[in-house]
Amino acid sequence: MEQPCKYILSKHKLGDGTFSGVFECKNKLTGQHYAAKMYKKSLVYGLESMLQNEFLVLKKISMNHDNILKLIDHFETASELYLVTEIAYGGELFDKITRSGHLEESQSSAITQSLMNAISYLHANNIVHNDLKAENILFRSRKKDSMNVLVADFGLARILHPEEKLTGVRGTLSYIAPEVLNGSGYDFAIDIWSVGVIVYFMLCGYMPFDCETDEETKSAILAGDYMYEPPEYWSHVSPEAKDFIDCCLKTDPSERLTVDSASIHPFLNPLRAISKPVLKVSSSTDLHESLKAAIMHLHLPIQSAPGANLSVERSTGTSHTVSTVSSKLSLLGSSRTNASYDSKLDGACCDSPDIVSRFTTPVISNVVSRSHSTNNILDYIDTPPGDIDSAKFYI
Repeated sequence: MEQPCKYILSKHKLGDGTFSGVFECKNKLTGQHYAAKMYKKSLVYGLESMLQNEFLVLKKISMNHDNILKLIDHFETASELYLVTEIAYGGELFDKITRSGHLEESQSSAITQSLMNAISYLHANNIVHNDLKAENILFRSRKKDSMNVLVADFGLARILHPEEKLTGVRGTLSYIAPEVLNGSGYDFAIDIWSVGVIVYFMLCGYMPFDCETDEETKSAILAGDYMYEPPEYWSHVSPEAKDFIDCCLKTDPSERLTVDSASIHPFLNPLRAISKPVLKVSSSTDLHESLKAAIMHLHLPIQSAPGANLSVERSTGTSHTVSTVSSKLSLLGSSRTNASYDSKLDGACCDSPDIVSRFTTPVISNVVSRSHSTNNILDYIDTPPGDIDSAKFYI
């Protein structure tokens, strides 16, 4: 039986994913504001394993690290699935870079430190993110000087066993490591490659592998063919920063930095003085606007995974063709029977949430407290005693 939804959903969209929209929401009981990632069931039919994977990974790790987006709750309605997370009011790193043209080296270093802290925690728990990019790095606060970031979007993350290698092309082309493209198998080192791409992007405002066609981009990635040009975009960048990028973008994954070696690299040393002046690049120049357009083109996702036939067409925008494989989640139609028990996400089955244009009540807390991990999924799900085994919600 469906329960009343305990959240009010705002029409105010915080962002978009490949198959989802992210909206601000508020818990009716507590007044806490969160982000609700909404998936239309009709659009994700056949891709349930991706959602299940994101949920399981978030359950495993999101409660325990300050630089990983925290999963608060999850529920479903007749036509949508929702993952409720803490809200990152500062927006995406991608938007911050494209608005300003590039970031100062001190900012880039601080952001990379937070990012590497999150990656270190993931790798220590045998998790490879598999889709690190500027759009998946969020700022916790709107404060201009805050460089504290959260890693988000674990739809392509995987839990790896010792000596295990992943195969298949997944992710966003401009961030993909060469071993993903050449089919040799890949592991945790792909996250370090992505960090190198992100740092390059932060420091100059464009991508290291920025080619006219996808095939040219793939060839450049496989060859590790990138340059620090034009000179005026790189004259302000220190040798230490360039060396960090070079050590991340080794085509041989065994030669790349690891999370341990990265932690002692001079680029991430907060006591290091950066003496070179920061170049100010006007965001209104034709060059910057053309770079911005090229970056948007490069950030379209690609995926080749079992159970989904996903086609990405870059010339006319993104179009998706999803195979009609058997659904593992309750979807529209007769499969809604006993959906609360059949759904692999184990979330409450609710009425559609109330919707408002915008919230006028004050935000009680911009940052969810991490000191009380029990203030989570089970706190507000109204189910009879014994219907839910609380242990299964925490890994």
